[in-house]
Amino acid sequence: MRFSLVGSKVDKASLLMAQVLVKDYGFRDSGKNFKSNPILIRNDDALLFSEKDVLYIDDLDVFSPKAHIFLSRHASQSATPTITSHFPGNIGEDASHGGKVRELACTYPSLQKCFMQNLWKLKDEAKPYDIVIESTHHGPTSLKKPVLFVELGSTEKEWTDLHGASIICKTLAATLDNFSKARRIGIGVGGLHYSEKFTKLLTETDVALAGFISKHNLQDVTEDTIDSLISKSCEKITDVYLDWKGLGQDKQRILQILEAKNLNIIKL
Repeated sequence: MRFSLVGSKVDKASLLMAQVLVKDYGFRDSGKNFKSNPILIRNDDALLFSEKDVLYIDDLDVFSPKAHIFLSRHASQSATPTITSHFPGNIGEDASHGGKVRELACTYPSLQKCFMQNLWKLKDEAKPYDIVIESTHHGPTSLKKPVLFVELGSTEKEWTDLHGASIICKTLAATLDNFSKARRIGIGVGGLHYSEKFTKLLTETDVALAGFISKHNLQDVTEDTIDSLISKSCEKITDVYLDWKGLGQDKQRILQILEAKNLNIIKL
């Protein structure tokens, strides 16, 4: 198994994406099951189904892919139609949405970059959806392999929208068929939860990120947090990219931590 795409049977957006993948992209029954649900395959990639909500899927360590790609709904108070991706992890003490406190999931930066670059090519076709990456947040956090969330939202209307689901699946197929690794790997710090700066970094440069921490979570960042961002990446981190105007009152403390990490510090 190269990549596993993971759908939740209790998530409308997840199931819709899975249905499109089966109908339009050639996933077929492998004859094997995962917890009574069929495992579908396409080349060396698999489509799995869980009875759990995506935030709490923690039983995939029986598989050993390069990474898991979770198909998920997206919810936001703004209700803006959005297609997004991010890595999971809890920066602080709040683990109310899955995972463990102060634990970050394993990441595969090039996988997210490849997905976002392919998605960016469809930005006109994807309208009215915004395309943006999110900061590191929620669970699951303890799986042994990297986890990338790809999400459709932000309301139930979008969760059942075939157009949005089809855009994501078209992007996923292109990513699986033409996966390539990034030239530079970094981490991001600062700015808003939905980051246009870091989205452009992924889509318009040769840089991939092992997640980023928004300014709203900077008060919870410690040296261990940065060490975890670095160590949990399956690709070597060489750079840290700062949303310079989005570091707030934690700027100097964060800089002191980063300057001790022997990383190239780039201000955006």
